[in-house]
Amino acid sequence: MTNQGRGLGASGPPWSIDVLADLHAGALDPDLTASLWPQVNADPEAREILAALDSTKVDLGGLSAAPLEPMPAHFAARLDAAIEAESAARAAAMAGQQQAAPPQQPGVAPVVSLDDARRRRNRRMTIAGGVFAAAAAAAAITIAVVPGNETDGTGVAAPTSNTTAPPSDGPLALDGDSLGKQQGAILSQKNYGALGSEQRFSQCLAAAGVPATVKPLGAREATFQGKPGVAAVIPVVGAGGTKFRIVVVDAQCGPALLGDTTIG
Repeated sequence: MTNQGRGLGASGPPWSIDVLADLHAGALDPDLTASLWPQVNADPEAREILAALDSTKVDLGGLSAAPLEPMPAHFAARLDAAIEAESAARAAAMAGQQQAAPPQQPGVAPVVSLDDARRRRNRRMTIAGGVFAAAAAAAAITIAVVPGNETDGTGVAAPTSNTTAPPSDGPLALDGDSLGKQQGAILSQKNYGALGSEQRFSQCLAAAGVPATVKPLGAREATFQGKPGVAAVIPVVGAGGTKFRIVVVDAQCGPALLGDTTIG
C-alpha cells in the first residue's frame, strides 16, 4: 500500500495510509492506538479511508461464498493440447526405450493418462480462479480507497456515516436507526457474548428462521433497544451481487431476531 502524497507519520493529518491501515487492523501498540483513535475519528478524510477498508474486508469475506467462474474456453483448449502432446511424447519415448531394452528400467516415468491429467488440471484451475478473483477484487477496491493527487477543489474527502468505531469491551448499543451504520464496529470482533460460540450463534440464528449456511464475517455483543443480544454481519450472495445482512440475535436464543437490516 502506498501513501501517494499523503503524510508519512502518525502525528496528524493528512494521515499516512499505512498508519490508518495498521490502526484499522489492530497492529499498532495499544497506547498509540488509544491516542490515535480520537484524532483519526475527528478527520473526515481519515474516516472515509477507514470506511473503505471496512468495505474491502466485507467484500473479500463474501468471496468465499461467491460462485467460481469457469475457465475460458481458449485456455482450456491450449492446456488440453499441451497435455495431449506431452502424453504422446512420453508414450513414444517409452516405446523407444522398450525396444532398445525390453526389461523396463526402474525410475522411468509412466505414461500420463489424458483424462487424469485433465481432471487434475481442472481442480488446479478452479482453485487458481478463486485466488485470482480475490486478488482482482482487492486490487479494484484498493484503487477506490487510495485517493490520488487530484481533489474536487476542497482538498478534503467527504465524510461517511459508515465509520470504524474505537475498540470497546462493552456491548454495542444499537437501535433501528443505527443498526445499518455499525458494520465496521461489528466486523472488528468475533465475540459471541452470552451465546459463547459461533456454533451456538448459528443454532439461534436457525431458530429465528434464518438459514445459518454462511459463517458470520464479524460478531459482537450488543443491545438492541435495550435488550441484550449478539450482532453479526452475514454475507448474502444473489444474482444482483453480494449484499450484507446485519442481524441481532437474542442473548437468550429467542425465537425472533431483535434487529435485522440489509445493506449493499
